[in-house]
Amino acid sequence: CIDATTDENEWNNVGPGTGGVEYVPPQYFGDRAFWMGGSHNVQGYSNSNPGNVSYQTITTLGNSTEWGSLSQGHGDGPGTLSNGTRALCAGGYNAGAMTQRIDYVTVASVGSTAVFGDITPSSNWRWFDGTSNGTRGIFSPPLYGSSSTPVQYVTVQTTGNSQTFGHITFNGSYYGNGCLACNGSKAVHFGGYHSHTKMGYVDIATTGDALLFGDLNGGRYKSSAMNDRTYGICYSGVNGSSVVQPNQYITIATNGNSLAFSQALGSSFGGGSCSNETRGLYHGTYGAGWETSQKPIEYVTINNPSQNAISFGNISSLRTSVHGTSGNP
Repeated sequence: CIDATTDENEWNNVGPGTGGVEYVPPQYFGDRAFWMGGSHNVQGYSNSNPGNVSYQTITTLGNSTEWGSLSQGHGDGPGTLSNGTRALCAGGYNAGAMTQRIDYVTVASVGSTAVFGDITPSSNWRWFDGTSNGTRGIFSPPLYGSSSTPVQYVTVQTTGNSQTFGHITFNGSYYGNGCLACNGSKAVHFGGYHSHTKMGYVDIATTGDALLFGDLNGGRYKSSAMNDRTYGICYSGVNGSSVVQPNQYITIATNGNSLAFSQALGSSFGGGSCSNETRGLYHGTYGAGWETSQKPIEYVTINNPSQNAISFGNISSLRTSVHGTSGNP
């Protein structure tokens, strides 16, 4: 709408046509990757040191670089999301205690950190995931919750506490500790503890309980998700004590069951991921038997389900349960 005068509204087309204007899709990822939170499990899940944020460029192979530390030690298994200009890190478990804090960094300003708000109401916000449509961000339910533990949402550009969105439950089962993929409007939640196979979805722009999307080929939790604007990938995960392969993918706009995506490079789970329009990065945490993994980051081309993962580089410090997001500097 270019003129909202009463009874004289004027409109331009979005896209081709007379008076057409270019459509610029909302940003909720970008070429700068962030690895946020993480802990050293041999030290009682204490916050990673020297910092709990590192970053790198998704389009260029190589190792990550230290960004700095957030206002609070988010430690083990925080949730992360971005609107392209802000990257948020919420919750986590550090030195024997959960945190409700949500912190953020400004993507274009290296070293920046600030307090966003808190996740409310209080719950065990550890081992969960986040995603965004460019305006609103949502955090999926954590591992240690119940059917009454809701999805939470924030307006990413406006600091403040989170609000209740809805619930993810199917057949009376709780779906915490899954992962989220988004195409800019629909967010799909993959699996959950204990090794659930269902996928649920929500429209991020509205609030309400999740609806059934389809089934994964094999149950999993502690998986990680990456996406472009078309496809969502459920990457790795564990079923009982077994690492699950191959990865699975969906076309986010079309409800249905998942399809095989190909193999991860390593055999790990419980890590983090991020993506741009083309490439998805994954950093694993644990291997079979829950031993701590090393530093490798691997990547895939999101629209190529037959391509196995390729080595990308290393994360700047050994961290367990680090989560990822991305934005444009």
